[in-house]
Amino acid sequence: MSVECLEALVLYVEAKSNNSPEFFKLFKEVWLPDSPPEWLRISRIVQVAWGLSLLWILLLKRFYLLLPLVGIATAKTAVWGYLCFRGRLPLRVTAPLLICEVFLLTALLVRDYAYKGGRIQKYFLISFTAALTAVCCFSIIVQHRFALYDNGSQEAYMQGLVEVQDYCKSRPKNRYLLDNYSFSYYRGNVFRTDVYNGGNFADTGSWFSNTPPSRQYLHEFLENHEKDFYLIIADVADINQVTAFFMEKTGLQSKLVDQFTVSHGGSYLVYHFGE
Repeated sequence: MSVECLEALVLYVEAKSNNSPEFFKLFKEVWLPDSPPEWLRISRIVQVAWGLSLLWILLLKRFYLLLPLVGIATAKTAVWGYLCFRGRLPLRVTAPLLICEVFLLTALLVRDYAYKGGRIQKYFLISFTAALTAVCCFSIIVQHRFALYDNGSQEAYMQGLVEVQDYCKSRPKNRYLLDNYSFSYYRGNVFRTDVYNGGNFADTGSWFSNTPPSRQYLHEFLENHEKDFYLIIADVADINQVTAFFMEKTGLQSKLVDQFTVSHGGSYLVYHFGE
């Protein structure tokens, strides 16, 4: 083993050891986040659910519920601690976890009421449901405002995507691949399905690229065009690296054949791949 390799290995080990998590800081980040992002304020619903659950146990003396509550708390700390430590908090992961946590806490109290229900428990459960519903309504309003702002700021980009697609549609005999890095910042309203309809263009990659339907779609999309297709890439991307990758994988030569600009100011290059 060379000296350079040993030095690189030592630096890697030191970097990993310096990234060890601080338990109490991580614990606080899981249970009492200082300033969660706007979309993560749905976590306030979970905090209210925990507070009401503890009140249920203390006021009604349901101390046997502490065991399942500790189990939920342990699972929460483990899952969220890992996500916070890794910095993996996308909405598609956090929202289902938060909803599941509220569901488990609510189901625990409803099951307890069904088992040992009474007039006091009934009023407390109604109060619990009313408080949780109020917090949910407030959170929905916050989420709605955030979604309106986010979708509004994306409108210019989505219009640019439509113009790129119109460019492709105006040349129906060609097959166009849209570089996934160049178009990764296009995030519009999920209900605007018109901008995601297929045509003579397709993305080079996504979260679902390796699924059987996506692989089948791409195979059919490039059928009879494996040696004659076009790549659209943003002028700011690492063009040489992307074109070199496609040339290596396909064995074809690339040639810049066109360049155009869309309404938001983005400039795109069109490369032809062929023999």
